[in-house]
Amino acid sequence: MQGMRRLARDPAVSVSVIAVRLLACETFHKLLYERKHRIRSNADSQHGIWHHGTVDPLTHTLTGAAMAQTKLAEGCRKGLATLVIGANLPDIDVFSFIAGGDASLAWRRGWSHGPVAMLVFPVLLAWVMLFLDRRAARSAGRTADRFPVLLGLATLGVWSHPMLDWLNTYGVRLLMPFDNRWFYGDALFIVDPWVWLVLGGSVFLAGARRAEGSQASDSRRRSLRWGVVSLLAATVVLLGPANDDTDVLRVVWVLGLTAIVAARRLGLPRWSPARLATSALLLVATYAVTMALLSGFAAREIRQQLTAAGTPSQRLMAGPVPLHPLRRMVIAETQDGYRKGRYDFTRTPRLQLDPRSVLRPASAEIDRAWADPSVQGFRGWARFPLASETAHDHGRTVFLFDLRYTDQPTQGFGGATVELDATPPTDD
Repeated sequence: MQGMRRLARDPAVSVSVIAVRLLACETFHKLLYERKHRIRSNADSQHGIWHHGTVDPLTHTLTGAAMAQTKLAEGCRKGLATLVIGANLPDIDVFSFIAGGDASLAWRRGWSHGPVAMLVFPVLLAWVMLFLDRRAARSAGRTADRFPVLLGLATLGVWSHPMLDWLNTYGVRLLMPFDNRWFYGDALFIVDPWVWLVLGGSVFLAGARRAEGSQASDSRRRSLRWGVVSLLAATVVLLGPANDDTDVLRVVWVLGLTAIVAARRLGLPRWSPARLATSALLLVATYAVTMALLSGFAAREIRQQLTAAGTPSQRLMAGPVPLHPLRRMVIAETQDGYRKGRYDFTRTPRLQLDPRSVLRPASAEIDRAWADPSVQGFRGWARFPLASETAHDHGRTVFLFDLRYTDQPTQGFGGATVELDATPPTDD
């Protein structure tokens, strides 16, 4: 109960505790999936530890914490906890890893992100928060939070989750259970350190402003918690993909983090916590819209160039890459296979496609592999599916993978394997 009280009033506790716990669940889920499908670690891939959404809960947590610092939650004792928990609640489907890796893919970003959950989750969360606050209010001799206020905050927190999930290339099934389609915003990379910097900085500065005059011991504990969060974020940024462009951007990010710490020391800016948080949320919203417009512009230009070259694209992704807001990873599905490349707003020409297409091999064995019950979750999740096969004495091994995450059939997240016997099954 004491821990719940700290969660309810201290954004540092909210961010550090919930982010770390969800990170642990996501990481365990990833490791279990890779073990299930005999997939090696993706340490040598182009995105390294950025390739999977293992750190995505931090963005949701910071969004909820930032909203709690605005005037929306003023006067509501359970406002912070409601918004932060609500912002993470749809990811309750992470526990589907218990059923196995493929079942997890079949469940992830589905029912718990669809319209039924968007109606049910806020009511359940608001009721639980009201129950907890009524118990605390009776012992403290005060008035409990009102249910309509908690319901409004819970709705805001829960609904923010699929909106953020839609922005990246991983996608979300917004209409489950009525429609299994995936929707992709292709606007933000699933791990966006610039969003962390703006939202985390605003929550840190706003929380420090609200805590002015508190005891020195409380201040030290708060600083320690934020130190853990900052260390986690900095580790992800520093261990990200390395090249000349991202090295410069990585330095800029670290300087931004340093500037936020310095601003806290100097008591700057002299804005109210609500103004700080509101400004940060507006800035992130503007950034997300701009990124979506840039991706849309890039996709249109890529389609035009492919059509002019006589290889029109049937499906196309101009997806964001780690750290670099003005660069896009390109995957275009054509009649012959896939074209991969890069689109960079800072270079001329902006579009650079790999000279060779990635061909899609076809065979009866590959068809059997895609029909195997053990990979139906992966089949429904793969956006740009590809397969390859290897023969051996006892049959064939078919490697299935998704070009969004790997172009190597045996490396990293985004792949699965199916072992086929030499003799295919026959119908009775």
